Amino acid sequence: YLRPASIDDLGLIAALEWLCDDFEKKTEIPCKFTSAVRERNFDPNFSITTYRILQESLTNVLRHAQAERVTVSVSESEADFFLQIADDGKGISKGSSKTKKLGIIGMKERAALLGGKLIITGNGNKGTNLKLTLPLKDEYINS
Repeated sequence: YLRPASIDDLGLIAALEWLCDDFEKKTEIPCKFTSAVRERNFDPNFSITTYRILQESLTNVLRHAQAERVTVSVSESEADFFLQIADDGKGISKGSSKTKKLGIIGMKERAALLGGKLIITGNGNKGTNLKLTLPLKDEYINS
């Protein structure tokens, strides 16, 4: 996978915030970013996986959700890293199109490669919530 330059230039957390700011500028859909994660040198695969899942999620919001706002937050426990993306759009349905499913399958596979999981829940006309959980293994952090 190509490594986004913003991760090298800014660090993972700042790159995620930049992605949200860029999304908001290009789409005029407010995208609030909050972080309770200390910036540090995450493993390249960990960083790319997190970045690409947020990128794909924002693309899905734009293409499918008809959302008026998006909230993105990152947090961590001692063992896990969490990325949550919530929108107030029409909500993902179980009978969504194949292309949509392929994007979701790809995101779930990316998470699984790092021992993580991706849970997506949709509420009809109340938006979609995506939660990525990745284990914070020592090899994923180059402190």
